Amino acid sequence: MCYVGSVVLVTALTAVAPWAMAQASEADPLDALSTRFLDGYEAQDSLQVLQRIADTLEPSSQGASIFPPTSDISPLAMAVLALETAEGPRDRVRYRITHRLEALPNPPKASPLPLSLIQVDRFSMGAAIHQDVIDAYGAEHAAPLESFDAGPHVSWRLITHPVQGMRADILAAGRVELSDTQAESMNCLNSPCLSLDASLDNVAPWGEMTQTSLALEAPYPVVHEGLPTPATAIDPLAGGRDVIEIERLSESRVVPEPFMEGVIELNLGQGTALNAGMRRGGLLDDSIAAIWKRLIVMPTGNGSEIPIAYGAQAYECQRGPTFSPAGEFCP
Repeated sequence: MCYVGSVVLVTALTAVAPWAMAQASEADPLDALSTRFLDGYEAQDSLQVLQRIADTLEPSSQGASIFPPTSDISPLAMAVLALETAEGPRDRVRYRITHRLEALPNPPKASPLPLSLIQVDRFSMGAAIHQDVIDAYGAEHAAPLESFDAGPHVSWRLITHPVQGMRADILAAGRVELSDTQAESMNCLNSPCLSLDASLDNVAPWGEMTQTSLALEAPYPVVHEGLPTPATAIDPLAGGRDVIEIERLSESRVVPEPFMEGVIELNLGQGTALNAGMRRGGLLDDSIAAIWKRLIVMPTGNGSEIPIAYGAQAYECQRGPTFSPAGEFCP
């Protein structure tokens, strides 16, 4: 069954070559914003991207509901799924996810059109781990590179908006393969994205790590090899909400700065684990500049499908010290 019966409002632009998109009417702010955001990326057919995601989902259990299983997927999870359904899952990777928000004029309606502009970068760490083993133990003691699940570094960009019961209808999508040089120049929460020494332990003064539960009810796969999938892990870090306050309309058609950056690491330590952190700004709060969240998940080892998760958070301040003391709020 084809579940992609959503809006075809601007889908045509995603199948058009970038040079053609650049010639789109400057009077259309969505065309202009999409052209700028997808610059350097190979445009993808948004209906095909959505259908590929739908093909991996469980059938809807909503009875006579007219909404497809994709309807309740958040923008962030949708972007991660777009990458993974196209590229396939990998076991030794670091994800970097950034989220931008924009509101465009939407005549004749009075309310603007809320857009999520999301970039998902996936860095394959298999080759780096393989080299680290060689450096430590010698090539004769290292397993073949193939056993380290090495692969290309890839980046996807999506523009989504809520419509007709869907939290994240895909308006535009793009994909690019990153060279080693490009990947080496990128930072993930202030650490090099390809560094095996990068640690989320020190990016913020985390409060006490406490055991937490993960929502493992979703139409997409929620557990892989004993760990939550990246799409499952991203929503708890983001706080479960799709949109925060948007202060301005896009008049200059400049791509806005990200208000959120998240990093998810899979199996980059000594054992099997998911390690993740996120900085969320854009709070419009006179005290707190950003909320930082941490998530560590380990398999139970007893065959249970429910992994053990621990979380912590920290508050970045608008004034006073950079961070509030652990467990306290900003002044």
